[in-house]
Amino acid sequence: MDAIPWVLVMVGIAALVVALAVIMAWKYRKGRLQQKSEDYKMYFIMGLVWIIIGVAFAFMDYSMSFFLPMGVVFLVLGLTNRDKWGKEVPASPGYRKKLIIRVAVGIVAMALGVAVLLLMA
Repeated sequence: MDAIPWVLVMVGIAALVVALAVIMAWKYRKGRLQQKSEDYKMYFIMGLVWIIIGVAFAFMDYSMSFFLPMGVVFLVLGLTNRDKWGKEVPASPGYRKKLIIRVAVGIVAMALGVAVLLLMA
C-alpha cells in the first residue's frame, strides 16, 4: 500500500516531463526558441568552480564526489575550445533537433530509472 503514492508521484513527474517536451517542441516549431551559441569560457569557469567544490567535498565525505570529475570534464571542454571564447558560433538546426531529442530521451530514461529504483526499494 506504500507504493501507491510513489507511483502517483512518478506518473505526475512523467506527465510534467512530457508537458515540458511538448511545450519545447511547440516553441521550436513556432520559432520562439532562441538559438544561442556555446559559451566555452563559462564551461572553463564552471569547471574551476566544480573542481574547488569537489575537492572540498572530497575532504568532508564521499557522497558528493561527482563534482570533481565533472569539474575536470567542464574544464577540459572549455580549454579545448579556447579559440572560440568570445566568438559567436551558431549551431545548425539539425544539431539542435538532435540535442533536444537526446535531452528528452535522457530525462525520460532518468525518470524511469528513478521509478524502477523506488519501486524496487
